[in-house]
Amino acid sequence: MTNALRHNAFAGRLAMPLAAAVGAFAIVAAAHDAEASAVAYSNLHISNLRIVNSFFDTRDASDFSNLQVGNSTNAEANLGGSGVSDDSLTSGSSDVPLQCLGAACGGIAENDFSQQSSGVFSRGDALLQGSLITGLEDPAPAEAESVGELRLDGDSASNGSTVGTTTSFEFALEEADTLIFVFEATPYLNVAVEDGTGQAQASTAFSITITDQDGAQAFAFAPDRLNTSRGQLNEGEKIYDPGTVSYTGVAYGLNSDEQYTLTINHQSETSGTFTAVPEPGTLMMLGAGLLGLGAVGRRRRSRA
Repeated sequence: MTNALRHNAFAGRLAMPLAAAVGAFAIVAAAHDAEASAVAYSNLHISNLRIVNSFFDTRDASDFSNLQVGNSTNAEANLGGSGVSDDSLTSGSSDVPLQCLGAACGGIAENDFSQQSSGVFSRGDALLQGSLITGLEDPAPAEAESVGELRLDGDSASNGSTVGTTTSFEFALEEADTLIFVFEATPYLNVAVEDGTGQAQASTAFSITITDQDGAQAFAFAPDRLNTSRGQLNEGEKIYDPGTVSYTGVAYGLNSDEQYTLTINHQSETSGTFTAVPEPGTLMMLGAGLLGLGAVGRRRRSRA
């Protein structure tokens, strides 16, 4: 056999195990990357939020003087070194536009607070509507919901989202009185890392505070169940789901003819990093192909 024929025959024998190894590696790796991910999801829904009197009747604007109300929502999303953010400030309902980065954003609707099941993205969204008391632009009660969500795969960088609502309520009372806050809250957190190394973090925060005209705190209410976080380091999953819980906070001893500022803060936040790890089967297939290359080389040397 001529040298040229021997070379072509060897090249053909060499190409077969190499192609098989590379092909198998690409197929398994592609399937693996499609499943590998880090997920962080934070959702907080506040409903039926009202200020009531001792008979649990909803307070009216006529119960206050020097009344000024401001509502704001904000949302921020970061992915792959890029970021988007927006906010909304009104005296009534406030709806910040969905902030989202990633290929999957086109399939996510505005004010869709449910957890998404696939795709790579970072998003934040929030909606605040209604009023704490009657007699204002929007009817009572108030309702607020926020969502921060992050899904990463092997090609994603560390990123996250922050979203929240704030109600600012400046007022004075005609006479010394007590304010009672009632509402229901449903927090939900989910963090997971699958087929890789990294971390996922999700948290919620909620508080009601009243400060007097000198800036001194007259009332603070921040339930532990609503101010919590969950984190997952490397493979595994954690879920926080206490269900819907009713809350009552009482602000005693508010003076008459003194200007107060009521602030209600509500926040969802996520962050994460992720690196995909090849499965053992992928490495075994590649190794088998490389062993085939070695066998071809040995046969060629033995025939020389």
